[in-house]
Amino acid sequence: MTPPTMGEPGWADLGSSDVDASHTFYTTLFGWAVDVVPDGGGYGIFHLDGKQVAGGGPRTSDEGPAAWTVYALIDDAAASSARVAEAGGTVIAPTLEAMTAGTMVIVHDPQGAVFAVLQNARTAGS
Repeated sequence: MTPPTMGEPGWADLGSSDVDASHTFYTTLFGWAVDVVPDGGGYGIFHLDGKQVAGGGPRTSDEGPAAWTVYALIDDAAASSARVAEAGGTVIAPTLEAMTAGTMVIVHDPQGAVFAVLQNARTAGS
């Protein structure tokens, strides 16, 4: 598999209000296996045929809906975060360490669509 390049989607995960039910739903629906990350607050990595395909864990805030988030790969999380406002978007969650995956920023575009960017993604293309 060719690893994604910068700006391409490199990861997706689910923020859920009922993590156990979500893990059960997606493992049943797609035949995924899930490994809950130790000390990850319930976050699990979904696998299919030995490859990581997505993640799923608790919502990042009680106000937000349960939803999937797509992560675009970037070179510099801080610089990308600064450019969000210039492009008309809003930073929802500034730079956060995403366990061992890298540094992430959660944003929404001018129309309110939520997505994230991820620097140093070790999960992409694995």
